[in-house]
Amino acid sequence: MSAEFPLLATKLFVPPPRANRVGRARLRDRLDAAPGGSVTLVSAAAGSGKSTLLADWALSSGRRVGWVSLDPEDDEPRRFLGYVVGALKSAGALDPDDALGVAGAGTADAIEAAITDLLNAMAERRAAAALVLDDFHVIESAAVHAIVQRIVDHLPPDLHLVVASRVDPPLALSRLRARHMLHEIRGDELRFTASEAERFFNESMGLGLTSPQVAELEAKTEGWAVGLQLAAISLRGRDGATGFISGFSGTNRYVLDYLTDEVLHRQPEDVRRFLLETSVLGKLSAPLCEAVTGRAGAAAILQRLDLENLFLIPLDDVRVWYRYHHLFASLLRHELERMVPREEVTALHRRAASWYEANGMPEPALHHALLARDDERAIAIVTAHARTRIVGGDSASIVRWVSQLPRERVERDLELLLTHALALTAECRFEEALREVEVAGRIIPVGDEGSAAGAVLSMRGLLYHLTGDIEKAYDTLDRAMHVLAPGDFWHSMTSFNLGMASFMVPDLRKAEAYFLQATSCRDRSYGLLTAVLGQCYAGWCLLWRGLPEEAVKLVREAKAWTDTWSSDNVTGSPLAALVYSMLADLHRMRNELDEARESARLALEAGRKGFFLGYAEGTRVLAQVSEEQCDFDTAIHAARETLRGFRYAGNPYWLGTARALEYHVLWRRGVVTGSQADLETVARWCEEGGYLDVDHWSDRMHGGLFPDFTLMIAANVLAYQQRYDEARRLLDALWREATRSERVPAQVTTLVQSALVAAAVGEADEAVATMRRALELASGPGFIRFFLNEGTGVVPLVERAMQGMSERGFAARVLAAFDVPVKPRLAVTGIAEPLTEREIEVLRLIAEGSSNQEAARRLIVAPSTVKKHLENVYAKLGVAGRSQAVARARELQLL
Repeated sequence: MSAEFPLLATKLFVPPPRANRVGRARLRDRLDAAPGGSVTLVSAAAGSGKSTLLADWALSSGRRVGWVSLDPEDDEPRRFLGYVVGALKSAGALDPDDALGVAGAGTADAIEAAITDLLNAMAERRAAAALVLDDFHVIESAAVHAIVQRIVDHLPPDLHLVVASRVDPPLALSRLRARHMLHEIRGDELRFTASEAERFFNESMGLGLTSPQVAELEAKTEGWAVGLQLAAISLRGRDGATGFISGFSGTNRYVLDYLTDEVLHRQPEDVRRFLLETSVLGKLSAPLCEAVTGRAGAAAILQRLDLENLFLIPLDDVRVWYRYHHLFASLLRHELERMVPREEVTALHRRAASWYEANGMPEPALHHALLARDDERAIAIVTAHARTRIVGGDSASIVRWVSQLPRERVERDLELLLTHALALTAECRFEEALREVEVAGRIIPVGDEGSAAGAVLSMRGLLYHLTGDIEKAYDTLDRAMHVLAPGDFWHSMTSFNLGMASFMVPDLRKAEAYFLQATSCRDRSYGLLTAVLGQCYAGWCLLWRGLPEEAVKLVREAKAWTDTWSSDNVTGSPLAALVYSMLADLHRMRNELDEARESARLALEAGRKGFFLGYAEGTRVLAQVSEEQCDFDTAIHAARETLRGFRYAGNPYWLGTARALEYHVLWRRGVVTGSQADLETVARWCEEGGYLDVDHWSDRMHGGLFPDFTLMIAANVLAYQQRYDEARRLLDALWREATRSERVPAQVTTLVQSALVAAAVGEADEAVATMRRALELASGPGFIRFFLNEGTGVVPLVERAMQGMSERGFAARVLAAFDVPVKPRLAVTGIAEPLTEREIEVLRLIAEGSSNQEAARRLIVAPSTVKKHLENVYAKLGVAGRSQAVARARELQLL
């Protein structure tokens, strides 16, 4: 989504029209007549012209058409959904920026959620389009068939779904027929009529056949498109057609065998050999063909085949990549196996594997290595690319590749088993990953207490942590640390996971120390994974301890590391999602909501590349920012997406917070809009979940940054129900826990809520004193948002609390954020409205000579955000440009 993982563009490419095609208006009209909200099934045998007809219609109908050329590799739910979404976006049926959760569609719930979002997004957009699923017969997975059935059952009224297949797909076709939603084009209708055949032979192919000759060929081929095409190729160049046509007989299969033999034997020896040897390739380009055949001149042969219409189909507009017609390719391969010794065919596959590997295409390289029965090369390909694929968010490919390897060989390779386990873990398939780890543990050499044993312990500890057994995880990881050498990837991974175990307690200082240890290995493969994860979570520890500047320093370094991943991509590695999520949290806490939303957007953009944790963190912070901007619809949608993401991950410590997020949004909506229904919904949820049981509050704590999130909602509910004593007891307990764990945001929130409860029961002095403590605690890191989130009842308490404070600047900023008038600081700055901290930071960078783009890069925001800050600066300082602003700021001693 862009795609949530990389899509092969040629699969979304509508095959271009051929110069010698025959227009088939009667069939195009049938396709045009099918309205949106309906399905057209084009079902016929191989070589019937299904793809040619649909491509001609797609390019001439005037509709926006999304096209997917399906391959057997697409027989997997997430990959299939990714291509469907890519095609729908290319057709305009979806917004290009729609986030549809396909990156995390690895479980039944996640797949269902992704399909629901897809259908809702199309229904909301209301853009007329068609979606063509070509070669659907290659799809055999019941899970993918279920996806298509779900889409068909709830087909948007503006979408026309077209399925082309050699066999009827296992969909509820009878139900569609009963509802008058199914339009069918079958083999008998695809057969060329006599007039179409005559136009093909004489106008398109220029053969000058008589009507009786055309009629005889049409009858003998039964109008079969490929039979006609092969007959035309065989007739070209003959002195007379009568003898050929009269001797032509048999069923389609025999006709095709006969004519294929005619075509091959009539080609020059070099072309015939080229056709046979390149038939092992799914896609062809001149350099690849030359590498496989070992001979030059492939470009000229491909051009000749293309011009002569010898079953060569271009896959791009510039005719660099081609493929053979599927049926022709299968016949060529049959001839290859019949005529060429097995060892020579194996050599062809080996050379194809070498070329693909050298050109950075590991998937086809693996395919040909396996066909060559070269298990060692296949394993080398997987292990060589596994790290970058996993870090790049494409762990599903590694899982699929390993499944193609001989299982008995996999079970003898420790590195491969651990790689597979890591990929399965990234896919949240924890039970399967643990089984691989156990197999790995059994093949460690006797007496080996070094890196191999440590790696197995590290993976085992990671899986214990992810499934919620923190005590067992901590013990296992601690044992791993004693046998692993610092600087090794597995040592870094173990450090990170020990940090996460401490993070869940939470013990932020201990977690931070472990996280920073995890950054010691920063190569472009797995090391980048542990380094960025460790650096970002160390940054979160610092932020929650009230040290935002130190936190920003860490994540800026992490962002620089991710930039090395892909210099031409604004978000670099998918791991950048964590960088932006943490920055979004910082901006949100400081009430810089526009910057927070932009950071959340960038987090989602990076996370969609396949990093489920980054994507889920991005949706989580988007939900919070949107709620704080009173954009409640977006907030609820993002909160539900967060729950899907963390449910997919399966970690019980994240799930508690994720489940509570939607109810937090509902509570805020109820407070802001006065909706009693929302408030009562949240109250019921708290009651049913046991969160209002103050005596057992510790049983309802979650791990991580938000262990008391649900309980803070419960405190609001208790106050709403005027159960003030219980609310105070709960808030006192939560404040002590927040203080123990050094989580400043949680301390500030509990103090602000406690002040409001004290005011509600008439204890004005205690309310003011408590609010003053909250202001003093929040002033250093600038955490304004925690006051605004509790509503306007905070204002009179802040105004009174200011009176006893020697430093009133932060309190004044809180009131200003509530739009409560405060006295201007004319005596200090000489301007009516003070610059914000971020505006001064931007101005300082501009004074140093930074461009808008450079300032944006250093602040990790969008250039448009820097421009907006500068416009605010100009207005406040009363100047017209950058140089005047810098001069005025220096005059006022702001820099």
